[in-house]
Amino acid sequence: MMLKRIFLFVLISTTYLLTAQEEMDVISDTVQLSDVSVMAELPITGEKISGRRLEEKNMGQDMPILLKNATSVVATSDAGNGIGYTGMRVRGIAQNQINVTFNGVPVNDSESHGVFWVDFPDVASSTDGILIQRGVGTSSNGAAAFGGSINLETTRDRREDYLGLQAAMGSFNTMKYMLEAGTGDVADGKWNIDSRISYLKSDGYIERASSELYSGGLNVRFKPNENTEFHLMNLLGHERTYQAWNGIDGETMRVNRRFNPSGAIYDADGNVIDYYKDQVDNYDQNHLHFYWNQNWKNQWKSTTTLHWTRGLGFYEEYTQDAEFASYYVDNAESTGDLVRRQWLDNHFFGAIFNLQRNQTGLIDWFLGASANHYIGGHYGTVAHVINSDYSTSGKYYQNESNKTEFSGFAKALYHVGAFELFGDIQFRNIAYDADYKGVRGENPIKDFVPYQFNWTFLNPKAGINFRKANSRWYLSYGMTHREPTRTDILANPDKVVPETLHDFELGFRTNRFLNLGINLYYMYYLDQLVLTGQLDDVGNAIRENVGESYRSGVELDVSKRFLHGKLNLFGNMNLSKNQNLNYFEITDSGELIEYGKTALSYTPEIITSFGLDVYPINGLKLNLTHQYVGDQFVTNIALNDGKLDAYFVSDFMAKYNLEISNLDMEITFLLNNIWNKLYANNGFYWGETYYYPQAGRNFMAGVKFRF
Repeated sequence: MMLKRIFLFVLISTTYLLTAQEEMDVISDTVQLSDVSVMAELPITGEKISGRRLEEKNMGQDMPILLKNATSVVATSDAGNGIGYTGMRVRGIAQNQINVTFNGVPVNDSESHGVFWVDFPDVASSTDGILIQRGVGTSSNGAAAFGGSINLETTRDRREDYLGLQAAMGSFNTMKYMLEAGTGDVADGKWNIDSRISYLKSDGYIERASSELYSGGLNVRFKPNENTEFHLMNLLGHERTYQAWNGIDGETMRVNRRFNPSGAIYDADGNVIDYYKDQVDNYDQNHLHFYWNQNWKNQWKSTTTLHWTRGLGFYEEYTQDAEFASYYVDNAESTGDLVRRQWLDNHFFGAIFNLQRNQTGLIDWFLGASANHYIGGHYGTVAHVINSDYSTSGKYYQNESNKTEFSGFAKALYHVGAFELFGDIQFRNIAYDADYKGVRGENPIKDFVPYQFNWTFLNPKAGINFRKANSRWYLSYGMTHREPTRTDILANPDKVVPETLHDFELGFRTNRFLNLGINLYYMYYLDQLVLTGQLDDVGNAIRENVGESYRSGVELDVSKRFLHGKLNLFGNMNLSKNQNLNYFEITDSGELIEYGKTALSYTPEIITSFGLDVYPINGLKLNLTHQYVGDQFVTNIALNDGKLDAYFVSDFMAKYNLEISNLDMEITFLLNNIWNKLYANNGFYWGETYYYPQAGRNFMAGVKFRF
């Protein structure tokens, strides 16, 4: 009944909205090499989120939560309130298959392909705009977009000097403090410097799922003349987050949905007697980028980028009944309790070169090449042995990964009257190996075996635009390949193979009568690596190749202003069908079980978000946004006890802007999940379903000053 009501509401709203007119506020048609709108001219499916829209609700929640109402997006939070470990899926596609970049520089971890937003908290405060690209789209740097990409512009190009302060607090002892400042253009426009520091803290909705986060951003821009610009960007983050990635079973969720099993210490009878206070993830990450933007003769311009990402940290874990010999504990008895730390020590660096030429009415050229290298150190140490003077030394396991990638692409957009023909070819070569290091590198308690792979991919794409009367039709096809992750390889090193995707997109956009977008898509996979619903020993999702599968659907987004701009109605919807065509499993005994056609895991058949903005008086904005997400299965065999139920949640925002002399003051109030819906939007399956419950009704309130 709820599904029918939601569908009827959106359908009636859409039909009504088709009668009026509105300016388009999606993707700009201005192509700038350093802007997230660089792909706007191309026949792709995308949605632009402006920095202004991000800033409206940004009071500390991670980027996936700020983007949760974008088309076809579902956001999740381990802690339940959007601070700490969060993630997102687009069209049901997992975070590690979504390519994320900062100003064209890859962000996804080279080994897991994941994006850990907690490592750069409050990145929204350093973001001028985002382009969410759904489907294969167009070639970009980093791992291939296997269903979507998110491109963040973090250059902070502000021409006037400013000083800003923000303070916010809310439910679960959540607080955020932020200070930002910028010089604007100085020295005849040659120099521009801005900076930001942020501090966030939250106890989390889930018990002990606390977060203490620091971040900072620095942008230094030097423009010696009209044709040359040098730009240095540094984005750093520190996170200390109590682990909440284990989830809870259904019975526990019914009794205490906020229960967190992480850090539990048990007696001999299996009863919880205490919790280890430092069962935390502790990690630092720093992104350092240098850009050289140059305008050349004959309408050519280029961007050369040097980048280095440094990551170092560990997660700490209380381990009971540990075999001391495996941890090299000296003079020890056979077993006992200890605290171990599993470390990541990573470097990712490289160079990227992009070249572009725009010839009005003729051909636009886009060329790019990159060379990147990743060094990933993995090792473990014993912090201390419980109730003992036993000594420990060195690392009890150690291995190192090296991954080198060379890639290049060429794109062309050919203008023929109202038509634009697009072609794109990308080449990628990846060499990836991992091996033991040190005399204690190999350890049976770590599920690691050395490996070595080399892959070469050729990814073609093509499309066509037809433009007329403030409207655009587009049709595109793209093929792409994506290599397995470290977890995929370790789970099945002899059989895992890269994935292949064929993506077809047909869309229409207009701002003639209103802001409207309709898109049809069909994504056909070979050897797709899909989530099985299970996790490994450190919380990574396990995937496996499943042969043939597809995702198909229709996407709609629409918005319209009324009453001289006092009222804005908006909405988006994804209706889809997503199936494995020949799913099978091989049991531990070697038995082959064939299931045939099954639903793809974590992929609801309906995702919709809709609401309204009201501007009752000058400076005041009221916003009400609803989201409905249909049923999801956490396995690929649609088990009745392996389902996440559909949910409907609503959020309210009130924002008031006040100008006093040279001071701008902004007061914001957020009420999330106003109907106090008790739901879980993520989980995994390990003999039964384990859930990640989300917070009920909660609030945030804040004030921001800008001088």
